[in-house]
Amino acid sequence: MNLTYLYCLKKEDYHKAIRKFNRKCSSRGKKIIVRSFIAGISLLSASVFIGVLIVIQLYQLTQEHPKYIAHRLAKEFFSQQYIYLTIIVIYLIIGIYFVYRAVTYPNQKINHQLTDPENNILFSEKQIMIDTIGISSKISAQPDYDQTWRWDELKKIHDADEYFIIQITEDKIIILPKHLLSVDDLELFMSKKLMCTHKK
Repeated sequence: MNLTYLYCLKKEDYHKAIRKFNRKCSSRGKKIIVRSFIAGISLLSASVFIGVLIVIQLYQLTQEHPKYIAHRLAKEFFSQQYIYLTIIVIYLIIGIYFVYRAVTYPNQKINHQLTDPENNILFSEKQIMIDTIGISSKISAQPDYDQTWRWDELKKIHDADEYFIIQITEDKIIILPKHLLSVDDLELFMSKKLMCTHKK
């Protein structure tokens, strides 16, 4: 078995694969998403709770006093409770931010990587070679770059729809588009995926 794939990764493929990896495969990415959701929902719930308490107090004022007195008491109430109103606004803004971060993660990070000129090498021509020993990677723009990883060194191989994401470490991955692979190649990768998944 000796397979060679020569390709340039498109920016849209990079974006889709990295987003999929961070949201579905990376334990670190999953933790960030879960923590952001919990923080956002907690802050939004707290702001709603405080708001409901204020509404209840205002309602009680209207029920316990004549209308003109209730109106005056409401004005005094708001002048004294502005701190709580400020807290509600702050909690809402921060809560929305955390929920938005959880929903869109890691788009901001990816967009920064795509616009950074130093990362252009990610989209240069690369050569991936696969044999019985493992996987080797070469980059045309860096003639001295030549790395090999044995099958038992790989952390995991993720089947991410249009790509195989070969996870070498927690942060280092190789993105291999499936359209480059033949049917036999796909079967090989699925067997290696199972091997990496069930290794001790």
